[in-house]
Amino acid sequence: MYTDFLYSLLEKLGIKLHSIILLDSGKLKIKVIKEIREINNLSLKETLELVDKAPVLIKKTLSKSKAEKIKLRLEALGAKINLQ
Repeated sequence: MYTDFLYSLLEKLGIKLHSIILLDSGKLKIKVIKEIREINNLSLKETLELVDKAPVLIKKTLSKSKAEKIKLRLEALGAKINLQ
């Protein structure tokens, strides 16, 4: 209920929120899992299940700068990332 209102308000203010989608974990899967685990504060099992389901939403409702920072961290490990 309030979420829709907040999204519409942010849109009117010109603030766009971004989501991070993991397309592929790449060759350094273990390091990508560790990084995603740190980003989302998940257990190892939850993170492994999440990464194995790629393409999958990793994080949502982020500012552009924060989303870009996370994208760069994951891409540095060889992961393929999409921002929406």
